[in-house]
Amino acid sequence: MSVDRAQDAGKRYQRSQPQPDAVVGLPPELLAELGASALSVEECRAALVRLGYCTAGHPAVTLELYGGLRLKTGWDLLPLHANTVGEAVEILRRIHPKAARLLPAPVEIEKHFRFAINGSAVTGEVSHRLRDGDHIVLFSASVGG
Repeated sequence: MSVDRAQDAGKRYQRSQPQPDAVVGLPPELLAELGASALSVEECRAALVRLGYCTAGHPAVTLELYGGLRLKTGWDLLPLHANTVGEAVEILRRIHPKAARLLPAPVEIEKHFRFAINGSAVTGEVSHRLRDGDHIVLFSASVGG
């Protein structure tokens, strides 16, 4: 996929930032462990920190799933804390069994997926550093027409 096509795909599928009171679902097992049926964006980040999936000192970001990952997992957004795109994807793999089965191993992910950062910067690099408030859209490298 050319860089131009990947950037167009990233722009096309850009979404608005989640609202602070948005309800976020987690796998039922995690929600049961937390004693909740749904969480706000901030409650989700705090819960993932409490459960040891991410570190509060890392940037607060939102990972958005697109395409097959969204359809198979039933998720669209996952608010979390991560330093890099690869760390955000690894957190997703650890908390959602279906995502873990659908995503290739971390060393292979750059071949098969792209990441649109804040709707403009498209990268395949898992080492891309994140900043507070970044919105990452994860989509297959073969997306598009």
